[in-house]
Amino acid sequence: MFQSLQTQPFGRRAGARLVPIRQRLTRHGIAARLAAAARWAGVSVHRPSLRQVFLLFPLLLLSAPALVRAAASERVPVAARQGEPARVQGAVSIRVRPGGWGAADERDIARVLGFVAGVLAPAFPRHAGAIIDIAYRPEGPTTLLERMPDGAYRMYLSVQDTRWDQFTYQFAHEYCHVVTNAEQRARQDAAVLGTQWFEESMCEAVSLLALQRVAARWEQAPPVDIAPGYATAFSEYAQRLMSQAHRRLPVGAPADRPLENWYAANRVSLQLDPYLRPKNEVVAGALHAWLRDSEGALETIGFIGVDGLRNIGDGQVFPAYLERWRGNTPERLRDNVRWVQALFGLASPPASRVRVVER
Repeated sequence: MFQSLQTQPFGRRAGARLVPIRQRLTRHGIAARLAAAARWAGVSVHRPSLRQVFLLFPLLLLSAPALVRAAASERVPVAARQGEPARVQGAVSIRVRPGGWGAADERDIARVLGFVAGVLAPAFPRHAGAIIDIAYRPEGPTTLLERMPDGAYRMYLSVQDTRWDQFTYQFAHEYCHVVTNAEQRARQDAAVLGTQWFEESMCEAVSLLALQRVAARWEQAPPVDIAPGYATAFSEYAQRLMSQAHRRLPVGAPADRPLENWYAANRVSLQLDPYLRPKNEVVAGALHAWLRDSEGALETIGFIGVDGLRNIGDGQVFPAYLERWRGNTPERLRDNVRWVQALFGLASPPASRVRVVER
């Protein structure tokens, strides 16, 4: 799922160097003006003839002052050019370390991820003001349990170039680990190992929700300049993922406990290996519907593991884990956890009508 570009032909590398120039032209409206003038003059912008180049030359001269202003506005401090991370302050402080991102500028990455964090962060007041330090690594995304000396969370993503939907998907998953208190799981005992699969499934569900919510917000106020209509890339990506056959809920399962029999059949394998992605994604399908349609559900996951899962025995770990989560959740949100317990057949649905619509 997470592909990294290991080798590139010379032409691709050369083209990548031109991307920042195109980004500057787009950001300052120069490219649009030149393209419009070219169309008016009947000039091909892809393969212009020598005569057409001469026709465009005066337009280029007229645009020269704007190009100079664009270059000046793109200047960054010497410290930034020497490896300082790009920073965005908000409900969550994002800093992105340069290097490895392909054609994407780390400042644009910081803006986009700050935007995504702004969509999700209001549900997690306990993590307001968190600092997330992000770097590239080709092996895949992850978040370290140990914080940095300044208290920042260290996160790695594996996206390259301006694939903002992929950035959103990976970042939302890792941010979910932060707000579900993954750092409390540093010790590796039965309670932690036996429930990690649920956290992975929940964070996959949060990624899907983030793609849908970002799509709506991006349409109104995109954080970076990009071709019109890009907002649909987020919702289309979410739809492609959710339509994969292996993610579908069991056929014929009861609507109020769709994972009961499935969980009974897969419980042991999930506890032995929490990173069985196809199984995680089945669970994520049900959890995504719960997050999407239950009032306050996203806020509810911020109370997972707040006590580090201490004093949970080695027996029925997952039922005890859910009950501990419910006990740590404010009274007004506890029915949300009861719904999750019901999905697995571990409790009856709550009497209150918290709306959950299955896919």
